[in-house]
Amino acid sequence: MFQNKKIIGIIPARGGSKGVPRKNIKLAAGKPLLSYTIQAAKESRYLDHFVLSSDDDEILKVGSECGCEHVIKRPTNIATDSAPIFEAVLQVLEQNPGYDYLLLLQPTSPLRQAGDIDAIIEHCVGSGQSSSVSVCETSKNPQWMFFIQDNQFQPLVSQNLEQVGVKQRQELPKAYHLNGALYLAEVSWFLTHKGFFAKDTMPFVMPAERSLDIDTPLDFAYFEFLLQQQSSKA
Repeated sequence: MFQNKKIIGIIPARGGSKGVPRKNIKLAAGKPLLSYTIQAAKESRYLDHFVLSSDDDEILKVGSECGCEHVIKRPTNIATDSAPIFEAVLQVLEQNPGYDYLLLLQPTSPLRQAGDIDAIIEHCVGSGQSSSVSVCETSKNPQWMFFIQDNQFQPLVSQNLEQVGVKQRQELPKAYHLNGALYLAEVSWFLTHKGFFAKDTMPFVMPAERSLDIDTPLDFAYFEFLLQQQSSKA
């Protein structure tokens, strides 16, 4: 609880994963990927409760073994590639009423720490805001990005570099992208907006070194490399 607001964490972990098969329970440094998010949730000072939602019995079993006290079986019709996350979250909220805020914690962001969880809660709830989403500074500024149309460069953003008036990367204003780690919203606000984004959604900036979002085999291999580096320094 933070400022008398009850907060529930929701960990969505579907069984289907095309980029990295069985990604959520694939072992990294001897532990299922899912376990890193469960550990961060357990160590949070402000989460009153957290729940694992999955359509896959093996994932639910592994989640329980990793310390998740409450697991919910998600119907297959809301666990497809095209199914919006809103339906899965709604199922959890219907079975767990009475919370003021919800925090979505995707297992594919294993470097996110308990301190990040508590910081976004302080950042958003402490400011009296209704929603906040984590971002990190991008290493590839969109001012340097282009479409290719008719074999010619077309700027991705409305202003090209000449209009902006800069020539070096360091001169560009900072740009940010969603890192997938933290999605926080007031429950009533979430139900009204059916998601985490609106004009007043607050950005919560996380460092790039904790912003890995695992989507491909290369991402997973990089995560394993980072764990090996940490282990060798311990």
